[in-house]
Amino acid sequence: MLSGIILAFSGVFYQAYYIPKLLVLFIGSLASAGILLQQEELRLPARSTVLFLAGYLLMLASMAGFSGEPRHAYIQLLYAICGCAMYLVTINASDCQKTTALKFACGIALIQCCLTTLQSVNAVSFLPSVLIPVEGRLTGTVGNPEFLATLLGVSILIVFHLRDKSKSEKVQIWLAAGAAALFFGILAIGSKGTFLYLALYGVWRFKRSFKLIAAGAMTFVLLMLLFSPASVLGRVFLWLTSLRMFIMNPVTGVGLGQFENNYLQTVHGFFSSMPAVAGYFGSYTSLTQDAHNIFLQQAAELGLPGLGFSLLFSIFVFRRAQALGGHLGAALFLLLYKSMYTVMLNSPTSLLLLTLLLGFSENLGRLRSIKVKPIWTTVLIPAFSALILAGTHLCIADYHYQRGLKAVMMGNSATAKKDFVAAIEIDPERADLYLALAYLDFLAGNTDEMSLRIQQALKRGKSMDTYKISAHMFFYSRIYGNAERIYRYILFLFPEHLTSMAKLSVIAIGKGDYTQAVSLAEKILALKPRRPNASDIRNAQIASEIVHKYAGGIK
Repeated sequence: MLSGIILAFSGVFYQAYYIPKLLVLFIGSLASAGILLQQEELRLPARSTVLFLAGYLLMLASMAGFSGEPRHAYIQLLYAICGCAMYLVTINASDCQKTTALKFACGIALIQCCLTTLQSVNAVSFLPSVLIPVEGRLTGTVGNPEFLATLLGVSILIVFHLRDKSKSEKVQIWLAAGAAALFFGILAIGSKGTFLYLALYGVWRFKRSFKLIAAGAMTFVLLMLLFSPASVLGRVFLWLTSLRMFIMNPVTGVGLGQFENNYLQTVHGFFSSMPAVAGYFGSYTSLTQDAHNIFLQQAAELGLPGLGFSLLFSIFVFRRAQALGGHLGAALFLLLYKSMYTVMLNSPTSLLLLTLLLGFSENLGRLRSIKVKPIWTTVLIPAFSALILAGTHLCIADYHYQRGLKAVMMGNSATAKKDFVAAIEIDPERADLYLALAYLDFLAGNTDEMSLRIQQALKRGKSMDTYKISAHMFFYSRIYGNAERIYRYILFLFPEHLTSMAKLSVIAIGKGDYTQAVSLAEKILALKPRRPNASDIRNAQIASEIVHKYAGGIK
């Protein structure tokens, strides 16, 4: 069982070799569950907990059938199944095995700190190409700065727990040094929310005053509004849009895994019905895959049933954190706290940390021991294996996709096309696969094939990235009609998107509409985006050239 837990945790490293983390999580869960069912006796939590988890899985399974894109839905269902399996495994592990798993998690966090350090100094020669930071985002192999910061934050609290349990002074010194390294890793990532939680936890350890904690939190929020308004207002707008998505689909939601594909459509309706909202929040239209809040995420995708289960789940975790107490209880509280402004259950690393800490929180006196009947092994193992194989099948598509992207970077279009086609054969509803093939056609100058692939991509995916990439390929292929239509849609959703303005200005020149071109160019020069982008300087240069050449009527 311990090897299964460790194997699942090891998945955070496999991104560097195009092996999806999910695949390792699935295999680790399957191995652990198989070993578990070979035992004579099995410890189970309270009946209410079992019924709650079984009900949640049944709800996800029923909702998955209504999803417009089965890949997202079944991946989330498999996440939940693996989480339940790992929770059960942790409950049945010995105290020594649980402690070893905690130490292993801390070791992974320290290795991630080392990778983050290499990324921060841009030590390209020591890193695989997929680990080179993009736009300064330090992610290690976890793939998301918030998820990485959560791993480091939880690991700091686990290190404190291990330090309190250790009787060796040397070990305590080494653990303190490890905690310091993890804390500096959080500072390097720039995760303000994780830093706030650890700071307030430190205050709470010395003076247990709710008023002091509330004052510190309010002060932090005010400082964020003053010095980093985009972070706060972006989330506020995201939450308002998610709430609107839920209100428009209160019974069943938009479908499991369908938040991203319905987000921009909801924003469009929001701005159309309330233009004043567009003027205030338009620059904070997020490029997002989730609601950044566990309640709104479940409510938007699953409707009232999802909202109800998310509330029950949060109460369950809250009570377990209270029962656990100490540093481990604080670590469990951290995961719940992070779920209020980002979605942690979609991260394999956070899911494993959650199940491990919940396993620690179970009181052995409350557990029920039951005998494992042979029929269980006969039925459950094949059923669980079939589900895992389905998830593995989708993971192989991701493997081909990642390898194809690397081939594109290396200039090997033929190999890239083979990988993208292989991925589509496995997962034909994935939009970015068609977009990748469209890009290969764009490079080869096959505009007809490119247009067809883009249409296939837009039919399956409606994220901001899908629209932007499609518009750029149309523009540089001189298919200006299609490019203009998409750029105008983007600009309506994101009124401060200077790239769309610059491209529309150039298109207007091609149509002979110099007045429109100059108007857009002058708007670019006058506008100071509330969320600056790396391309803003180049867009300003294009606008300046257009104004200089056409403002006086020179053609």
